[in-house]
Amino acid sequence: MKAISRILAVAIIMVLILLAAGACSKKADITLTANNDGAVIEVNRGDIIEIALKGDPSTGNIWVTESFDDTIFSQVTGVDFKLNPDLTGEGDFQVFHFMALKSGLGTLQLAYRRALIMDTLPEKVFTVDVLVR
Repeated sequence: MKAISRILAVAIIMVLILLAAGACSKKADITLTANNDGAVIEVNRGDIIEIALKGDPSTGNIWVTESFDDTIFSQVTGVDFKLNPDLTGEGDFQVFHFMALKSGLGTLQLAYRRALIMDTLPEKVFTVDVLVR
């Protein structure tokens, strides 16, 4: 009986890992950049919102998730770092992914700040209001 319980527990864990990996690998339904700062956008429940912002971690600053309504959104991945294909030495992109969980109006806010000194004022703030249908 104990062996069956262990096998069942392992099987459930594997299914959860595969489901989480599938959610993270889903292509973004909308991609936002610094040009969308201050915008109001509309998405559907289940949509993945990608936010790609230029940043240069070698300066000591990084983009971090400042705030979001976790009843409306879920951050489905940690931050991804992507090389800037256009400009060498001009900084790369930090990419965040959020899933719209339920209908409502919520705000996604990211801050560009010192990586090791999180209680200082951010150098930049990115904010977008999202209406989830």
